[in-house]
Amino acid sequence: MVRQNPDVILIGEMRDGESVEAGLMAAETGHLVLGTIHASSAAQTLSRILDFFPAERQDLIRQTLVFNLKGIICQKLVPSSKKELGVVPTVEIMLTNPSIQKLIQMKEDKKITEVMRSATDEGMQDFNLSLLQLIKKGLTTKEIALEYSPNPEQLKMHLQGIFLSEERKIIG
Repeated sequence: MVRQNPDVILIGEMRDGESVEAGLMAAETGHLVLGTIHASSAAQTLSRILDFFPAERQDLIRQTLVFNLKGIICQKLVPSSKKELGVVPTVEIMLTNPSIQKLIQMKEDKKITEVMRSATDEGMQDFNLSLLQLIKKGLTTKEIALEYSPNPEQLKMHLQGIFLSEERKIIG
């Protein structure tokens, strides 16, 4: 797989278990591995990775992710309110802290977004916080943000100034 001695390995798109496994093996040996995968959220990214493997290997893959995964960044492009821009990225950021590691290990991937929302001081954010920032910067409209939001009701609350205390820190 690796003919030289790179510090960073980029896997353009992980479409099968072989490419994911190669990335995991490289990460275990100390390489920084960056890869792309088509998924709509951090939690779905984990599910997609695990789906590449048979059920009897998924616990081992989860354990490997617990020790080697540093983060997941998901991006969606939404129409901009500024015609010259066309589209702007909204970004979900999950960093692997001890709470995230425990959720991955315990197979509680659905709770990951909750942890991300409560860890904005660590640099995490969900799509709604990112959309709110785009609205505040005038880069998109409330209507567009609500259309692209994975949780429009929560975004409506944010627009009214209702946040978890940790979420308020990132908005300012």
